[in-house]
Amino acid sequence: MSLILNTTTAAVAGTPDEAAIKTAVESVATLADSRNFESLEKLYADRVRVDYTSAFGGEVEVKTPQALMTAWAGLLPGFDRTRHAISNVQVKVDGSMAAASAEVTADHWITGRHWQVTGSYDYSFTNTGGEWRITAMTFHLKNECGSRDVLGHAANAANSRPVSYLERQRTQQAVRDFLTSLEEKDMSKLASVWAEDAVQDMPYSPEGFPQTSSGFHPNHLPPSQSRRGALGHPPYIVPYRPKALRSPGLHYAPEGGFAPRNRGMLKVPFNSPARAWLS
Repeated sequence: MSLILNTTTAAVAGTPDEAAIKTAVESVATLADSRNFESLEKLYADRVRVDYTSAFGGEVEVKTPQALMTAWAGLLPGFDRTRHAISNVQVKVDGSMAAASAEVTADHWITGRHWQVTGSYDYSFTNTGGEWRITAMTFHLKNECGSRDVLGHAANAANSRPVSYLERQRTQQAVRDFLTSLEEKDMSKLASVWAEDAVQDMPYSPEGFPQTSSGFHPNHLPPSQSRRGALGHPPYIVPYRPKALRSPGLHYAPEGGFAPRNRGMLKVPFNSPARAWLS
């Protein structure tokens, strides 16, 4: 009696680094389709070069992971379903740098409409602290079928019911715009973070000052301030967008800089081309 063993040749597994990079490439598609933007963001380096010019024209962009995820979160969740099928992932590692490529077929469905694009991606990676992060990604369009009209419908749907990631990023950006506009003394930018139905709480207002203010009142100031409007730059009142934002009580001095005064009120000097009051 003889025993015959069948042997097969194992597939080439590659190195652990190659496996990690292939997993990252595949995860981009999986996490995007599952709308897990928090985890997807972590696959990218602090700055990433993004090139979709073969599909949409325009310019190559350099984005933060947060900016890239915000753009995707403003579109992909609007579709009823997406599927990015990744295949033929190739990796070449060179020390702490690596390059990868992959073929992709991306399907998008919304309200009975379907749009499919096929092409390939080129990726650049860097190893930081033992983790591989994407530093650049370029899409090469090969073919498409269906109408790109689905993009507009998806964007409208995504913005009408924003996912939590998008809401959080927009809120954080509003706070950043608010703070930087104060530092830069940019009153137009400062006004842009407020809405007409906003509410400002001022719990530490001194006696004689209101503790809350709401609504938008263009070209309106108390009678004692009417002289300032006559100088050719009509003042206006613009309250906060989010109620959670609270003024720390900063007074803008004519000689420049901010100093604590009258909590809840921001004053802009007479000679400023724009004036904003948190009434």
